[in-house]
Amino acid sequence: MGSILVARRAGMALGRTGAFSSDNSGDFVLAFSTGLVVRHRDRRLLRRFEGVYADREIDPIFMAAIEATEEAIYDAMMMADTMDGRDGQVVHALPLDRLALVMARRR
Repeated sequence: MGSILVARRAGMALGRTGAFSSDNSGDFVLAFSTGLVVRHRDRRLLRRFEGVYADREIDPIFMAAIEATEEAIYDAMMMADTMDGRDGQVVHALPLDRLALVMARRR
């Protein structure tokens, strides 16, 4: 259950980057966990699981998930190439030199 709660924070990262998940935005989140698989029918395969239970202890994990997702979004935007799309549409890559100037003005 904990990994689901952490994965839900990815949507918050989308909001921090300016996305608002409109009707046709195509935003989606894919998450997976490397946690233990527990087979309930065979008791010999059950293992002890230790996790974080106090709210204040899991908050830094939530923040880490948000910040990591936000960083991945920015990385993807900055490393994307110009693309030719359907019906002659072109989506241009971000001009990183101009982006650096804009970001410097925001500080």
